[in-house]
Amino acid sequence: MSFRGIAEFILHIEHFRNVDLFQQGLYFMKFQLFNEDIEKVQFYLFDQALLLQIYYANPYDYISKDYESRNKDKASFHRLQEPATFDENASFATKIFFIRYAEETVLIRDIVKFRTEVDVQPGYLNTEFFLKCELFYCPPPQQNFSAAIGSAEIMKEELNKQTTKFQLAQTKIYQINGLLHGMSTFVPIQFNKEYTSQCVSTLHGSIIDYRFRVKNQRIKLRSNGDTFMENGILVEAKFDDLQEYLLQTEKQNKKLPTSLAEYFFQDEQGIIVMNDKKINDKYLEYNNTLKQIYYNLKAIYTNFSSKSVFQDDMIYIDFPKIPRELDIISLDLLLDKELQSKHSKNESTVISSNLDDAMLQDQSIMPDEDLKGSGSASKARDDDERAESDSPNLNFDAVEEETKQSYQSIPSMNVNMDQKRQKMHLVNENQHPSNYDLKQSKPFSLLTALQEEIRNDHNKVANAIVMEINNIAGQLFELTNNLAKLIIYRPKKVYKILSEQYQKQLEERYGENILRHVIKTCDFSIPSEDYTGQLNDTVAKKTREMLRLHKEMAGIEPLSVEEVKIIEEEQQVGKKKTKKRKKRNMEKYAPLIFEECYVKMERSQMNKIRNTFELTDNEIEQKVNPSVIQENYQGIHLFVLCHGFQGTSFDMRMFKNVISIALPESQFLCSTANESDTDGDIMDMGYKLSQEVHQYIRESCPGQNLARLTFIGHSLGGLIIRASLSYLDKYKDKMHGFLTLCTPHLGYMYKSGKMFNAGMWVLKKWRKSKCLQQLSMADNKSLEKTVLFELSQQDGLEWFKHVIFVSSFQDQYAPFDSARIQICQDAAKDIQKGNTYIKMANNLLSKMQIDVLYRLDVNFNIAENNLDSFIGRTAHILFLENEELMKMMVSRYKSFFS
Repeated sequence: MSFRGIAEFILHIEHFRNVDLFQQGLYFMKFQLFNEDIEKVQFYLFDQALLLQIYYANPYDYISKDYESRNKDKASFHRLQEPATFDENASFATKIFFIRYAEETVLIRDIVKFRTEVDVQPGYLNTEFFLKCELFYCPPPQQNFSAAIGSAEIMKEELNKQTTKFQLAQTKIYQINGLLHGMSTFVPIQFNKEYTSQCVSTLHGSIIDYRFRVKNQRIKLRSNGDTFMENGILVEAKFDDLQEYLLQTEKQNKKLPTSLAEYFFQDEQGIIVMNDKKINDKYLEYNNTLKQIYYNLKAIYTNFSSKSVFQDDMIYIDFPKIPRELDIISLDLLLDKELQSKHSKNESTVISSNLDDAMLQDQSIMPDEDLKGSGSASKARDDDERAESDSPNLNFDAVEEETKQSYQSIPSMNVNMDQKRQKMHLVNENQHPSNYDLKQSKPFSLLTALQEEIRNDHNKVANAIVMEINNIAGQLFELTNNLAKLIIYRPKKVYKILSEQYQKQLEERYGENILRHVIKTCDFSIPSEDYTGQLNDTVAKKTREMLRLHKEMAGIEPLSVEEVKIIEEEQQVGKKKTKKRKKRNMEKYAPLIFEECYVKMERSQMNKIRNTFELTDNEIEQKVNPSVIQENYQGIHLFVLCHGFQGTSFDMRMFKNVISIALPESQFLCSTANESDTDGDIMDMGYKLSQEVHQYIRESCPGQNLARLTFIGHSLGGLIIRASLSYLDKYKDKMHGFLTLCTPHLGYMYKSGKMFNAGMWVLKKWRKSKCLQQLSMADNKSLEKTVLFELSQQDGLEWFKHVIFVSSFQDQYAPFDSARIQICQDAAKDIQKGNTYIKMANNLLSKMQIDVLYRLDVNFNIAENNLDSFIGRTAHILFLENEELMKMMVSRYKSFFS
């Protein structure tokens, strides 16, 4: 037998959004919630192996509150088939919906209740749970296709007739930490690649009760993936290298308890030992846990209701705005109930039907041998049966009734709550400290003989402890039900509250990877410090080592939700590919960002550059806070993303999708105007881009709908954007943000890698690329007549309110100082070409109207030692492939991405 915690979860699926799906068609999602347990097992041939048991939470109830569910008889493209639960694999499947348009949003609004059990053992409250979400896809019916896409009724009929099965498109798994403590969290389910989409959901959970279970006899497991039921919970068993051996669980030498009393008070030798400390420790161990969970859920509930339920709503709801205080009964009062029951039975001279009471009353005439012959199991059984017959059942109606053989019933109290409030001293979190219950218990030395007799009965003490568990569990059940009602009533508001909390957690975690440096200056083009890139690279290596040591020694508090990657690994035996899960390690994937904030000051206020890590000037602190959204606006924010040399619009797709998920109301133009030819003239490519922008605004942002215009360019794309600005001056009042990723704004005059220079020379000769000639400033004998110099004299950058130059010392394709538009020391020392280089930088930066300029040096954790990393190409490409960098930037610079 085992003592198990009953866990309740509420999964709220709000909506599904098409971010960038490649395929128009039918979709649905399937959800499973599970935890894992690793156990040692042995072969009958004495070999040992590890058994992984996956316990799937049972989805026992759900409700749908989307608009289409109000009229189920009427067909809808967003509700072609109803949601359902599947007992065979403990899963919940959403409705089937048809995605037809770009940026289409499907309201799901399903609220699903799951229940499972966990063994009460050290650390059980920190059990890691996993939410698995699978996206299924099916192409639309090919027969009668034209009619089906125009009529939901016909589409529904064709769906029922078609034989094509849905295929699994993509799987996402998220690890949920701390769920049993009483927690609510936002779960950012994001599918990627050709199925880029987003499912907005929240998850709420806690321990709500305890049960003393009879351990099910496990079936003989013969193959990897065998499943069996354990107390109504689906369990899947997995092994490594099973080799068709029959398996049996490892023999346990320790005798398992057969009653609650044995479980609570039995020592390692199997002897029941009770004293004041042990009784109170057991009482507090479980009841304090439930109390803390109640207070956690109460705080969550109050936070939701205070922000979403108002006075006008009270006539429409059947749940309280503020949950009631928790009613607590001390252990002495529970034992006094047993004492009062004994007095009433003695006074009425009625023979007790309880075997324990009969033994106690007749112990003076019964031999000790007879007393010893009564087993503790029979005592516990009779006590439980008596309590069960005398009290109402607090089990959940929604759960399938459990058989008597599956668990030893836990008694609950039949007490009038009004009388109890008058007679008992109630405890709540504001009135008494956490050790209140311990103080209320009298020591054995102060007890009367009859009281001591009750306290010495381990079955009665165990039942008293469990009665209080039932008391709190009943109130927890009421609170979780009201929480579910609140979520159903205000689902959108609840997920927005949790989304904001999750974003704050994410920003704090990303902040650990950002090293900030504030610089007061009177001129943005003042030469950079010597060896800035080299110093940052050295600091990055030491910082990563420090973060690793800190994680190993002190540990890092995990996020409430962490994505788990599914990877394929080749086993050494037979090179068989197997899929394994691996938790996403942000320290591994996220780069380090050296953020330099240049704050422009008047010359009278300073006489030199001053570096400050801790700001004391509130005015400057507000200026360099990129997370502050400085102003609201009405209209469309259009992001224009431009690829680099020999690139395509697909290169910018990941960045576009990351921004789109954060800013769903924004619009995006991934430029295609120069895909076919990036070897041409930079000015011509700029003109093509400007015409593409004009056309998009005419078609998608007509009239006064355009509010903001932001440009993001990678490599050559940054120069193409600058070349287009002279043709877009009619929108200069709309210009908002300008961000370039490793763009060689000042060309390749200084600090280019030797390998890269050799490669560029070959390309210029072989491909006769005009663009590369212009980048190397070899398109004219006079440097001040080259395209890059003339481009530096054009207007454009001064129109933007936010400017960010992103570079990487690891990237040899774009010189470090050139990408930052900063005068390097080599230029300051060069008599022949240095003056032209300095003029270009001054031309670009002197006209800027902004007070703060951001220069970011990104340091990637590049582990591979190959040709790409050697010549610096790896870092150049990682700006397009490192999703964590993009999320860090969107999360960090809200004033830019807003």
